[in-house]
Amino acid sequence: MSPETQRLFRWFWPWQDEQEEAWLSRLAGERGLHLVSLAPPGIYTFRVGEPQPMIYRLDYQYLKGQDRPSYLQLFLDAGWEHVGQMSNWQYFRRPQVEGEENEIFTDPASKAEKYRRVLPILVLITIVLGTQLNTSLNSRWPSAGLEGIRVLLFCVLMLLIYSIVRIGLRIRQLSPR
Repeated sequence: MSPETQRLFRWFWPWQDEQEEAWLSRLAGERGLHLVSLAPPGIYTFRVGEPQPMIYRLDYQYLKGQDRPSYLQLFLDAGWEHVGQMSNWQYFRRPQVEGEENEIFTDPASKAEKYRRVLPILVLITIVLGTQLNTSLNSRWPSAGLEGIRVLLFCVLMLLIYSIVRIGLRIRQLSPR
């Protein structure tokens, strides 16, 4: 890694996307760390430069090959640069300009749709993990190592269920009444 770049690790949960955006904006504006690329699980590469107020926004989209160019062009036309993606999270940025709109979503309902796109993958992972946990509980060969794996699976399962609840509450908060 060259002296002009810096790598940081950070984990965020789907309901923490606004904190993620604020963190990236703060790094650019205060420390001059400008996002260059992302890699799972939460590895960020930054170009070190002059501090500049930037706005970062995230969207959650599963992009098929033919859909990707038109999706990215829509954001480019609105003045947003696509920085990269991690899993299905799409990262956009633009310089902060006073008086200009700094959101990629035009209303709360469209923002709620972003969270609705996250839910199916969380539910699927929860079902798979729950099935795996149930299978391991029914194992005929108990061992200390297997018990440790069961505890770990149970903790991850609880975090996933908590994530689903938090996303559901976020959708409810943003949806029109």
